[in-house]
Amino acid sequence: MERRVFIAIVLSFLVLYMYQAYFAPPPPAAKPPASSAAPTQESAASGGDKAAVTSPEVPPAGAPPAAPEPQALVGETSERNVTVDTATVQAVFTNRGGRLLHWRLKAYRDASGQPVDLVPSSLPSVEQLPFSLRVDQPDLTARLNSVLYRVSGDSNGHVDATHTPTSLAFEFEDASGVHVRKEFKFDPNNYIVSLSVNAANSGLTINPSIVWGPGPGDIVPALANPGFFNRNPSLLPPGLILHRAGKVERVAIGSIPQQPIQEGQFRYAGVEDHYFLIAAINPGQVRLETRSLVVPGSAGTRRQLISHALRFPQPPSNARFFIGPK
Repeated sequence: MERRVFIAIVLSFLVLYMYQAYFAPPPPAAKPPASSAAPTQESAASGGDKAAVTSPEVPPAGAPPAAPEPQALVGETSERNVTVDTATVQAVFTNRGGRLLHWRLKAYRDASGQPVDLVPSSLPSVEQLPFSLRVDQPDLTARLNSVLYRVSGDSNGHVDATHTPTSLAFEFEDASGVHVRKEFKFDPNNYIVSLSVNAANSGLTINPSIVWGPGPGDIVPALANPGFFNRNPSLLPPGLILHRAGKVERVAIGSIPQQPIQEGQFRYAGVEDHYFLIAAINPGQVRLETRSLVVPGSAGTRRQLISHALRFPQPPSNARFFIGPK
């Protein structure tokens, strides 16, 4: 009896082994761990490559290249400066835009013993030089102030106006129909320069604003935070000075953001500091556009300046500017 039970058990194990080995389905495959899962849609889009993830994004295709500038018909091929000497002033112009680089007062000296220059130096590149032109089209404004004008009235880059009134002219014309002529007239014995502007675009007269830009030039920079005992009256910031309706008006530099535009019939209008004045003389009915700015200096100093521009009802034919001592 026990022998038959033993044989039955052995046969049972044998049947189970044969079934598992030859007839039972294979066990299901184990799922891969999360770290080896297939790339996500985001990683697949970058090729599943680490370099594709860490590399900078490819910039979009740029705008088509700008069209070449129209051919210059009247102008010069290289930039140069022209120095004008009167009995009181040495003025330096550039033919790039026909603008003023320096206005040095021969009778006034700065702390280093050099003639006082009423055109500030070391300004941000976005600021315009004196006698720049501005119109409503930014691209045309940039072109009027960046092209090389033909100069007439000088002799090897110099104009002698120490004894007789003398003129200096800048002229530019291109194939698109832009034509500008700026003529300056200098008096030997004072601080006045006259400006006439004739400008046209495709035969139509344009009336640009006359931009002085930031000014006046500082003799020395002022302290950024002057106290009661170190406040120098001669270094107080500039302000607007206007003669309108028979009386003098002054606008402090801190009030310019609230009063950036001044319009009216002026006897004179411009910017003054403690010693010097830059102003249009008898401009008539004009629009004066102003903006204040601060230029940081070294050792806790700064320069406070006022940028201003004049818009005449018609292109000026003899606008007179006083640039000198008060």
